[in-house]
Amino acid sequence: MINCGDKGSVRVAHCALGSLSLTVLIGLLILLLLGACTGRSTSDATPDHTHAPPGSAGEILERKLEKVLPAQTPTGHQGSEGLTLGSNSGRETVYAGGLCDPSAPVREYDVLAISVEITLNRFLDYDPVGRMYVLKEELKRVRMEEAQNRAARLDQGEPAASLGLQGDGIQPLILRVNQGECLRVKLGNALNNTEPASFHLHGSGLHLAETGAPAIATNAAAKILPGADLTYEWMVELDEPEGTHYFHSHGDSRLQTNHGLFGALVVEPLETRTETPILHKPSFS
Repeated sequence: MINCGDKGSVRVAHCALGSLSLTVLIGLLILLLLGACTGRSTSDATPDHTHAPPGSAGEILERKLEKVLPAQTPTGHQGSEGLTLGSNSGRETVYAGGLCDPSAPVREYDVLAISVEITLNRFLDYDPVGRMYVLKEELKRVRMEEAQNRAARLDQGEPAASLGLQGDGIQPLILRVNQGECLRVKLGNALNNTEPASFHLHGSGLHLAETGAPAIATNAAAKILPGADLTYEWMVELDEPEGTHYFHSHGDSRLQTNHGLFGALVVEPLETRTETPILHKPSFS
């Protein structure tokens, strides 16, 4: 307990402040002296910089981006993919993919986009509104399998779907191309509805054979309506890495892909020859 009876100056000050420590008192005195030296109170000091109001950073960024991004706003699939990016032609070194070398060997496919009942397994689960890419020469076999699977669902025979799909006609289309070849795909839209279709190949310099325009999703000329056809090309350079490239349609991307309209292109080494394990003949798809 503090004894306030002693009138000494130190003890009187200590008693008046109660439990406040001497260290805090010294700190307060320093702050008062600093305020007096600057000639202004700390409350009216002008800050060195200002902050944006809370929650406004996104709006500020958006206004800045509007000045440098294209005025056109993407729609559909592109519009749902988040922040729009714009190019800066003055700084970037982007160039169009090269057209096919006239002297390059050509790997050519005649492909159809079709509507088909896709039987998924030997339990006869199936998609009644399926879609798929098929080589034109394989269309007859696909229709035969479709009819056989339909009969099997009525207990009128064995299903055409094999274990693991093996050599089935109804399955995702696989195409092949070698390094150094010109890939040429003629697509015909044979869908039994009003949907446009396209051949959109990821990781490639695919272009329209007739005009040389890039065959990208935002190019309306890269899509065709039912009954029409269109030819695409890609010059697969000798230094193109081996690998698999996914392709699908941008006619109605999500709907068509969900129901089977997709496939893969395999880039293989120069002069590769592949044989099918089931049919024992050269495999180009």
